[in-house]
Amino acid sequence: MSFGMFGGEKKRVKLAFKDELVGIFIDRFGRDIMIHPSREAGWSETNVDVALSDQFFGWVFGLGTGVKIMSPVDVVDRFKDEIKAMGELYS
Repeated sequence: MSFGMFGGEKKRVKLAFKDELVGIFIDRFGRDIMIHPSREAGWSETNVDVALSDQFFGWVFGLGTGVKIMSPVDVVDRFKDEIKAMGELYS
């Protein structure tokens, strides 16, 4: 799934999100995605194919503490690097 008109390397990512955000995930990825309860109460998880781009990471960032990239590790690390770079820009 691309974000906006931006494509990128395609990856399958595991995302955890607060249950109240389920509608946002269905709107973004469609009704066919598999959503299951997370180990953490009040959270769910899904695995989706995305095109990695600044827009994907911006979408995740825009959901704040309501979503977390769980895997793969290289995508988690890239997101952490982006967050660190943003913090350094404003320090």
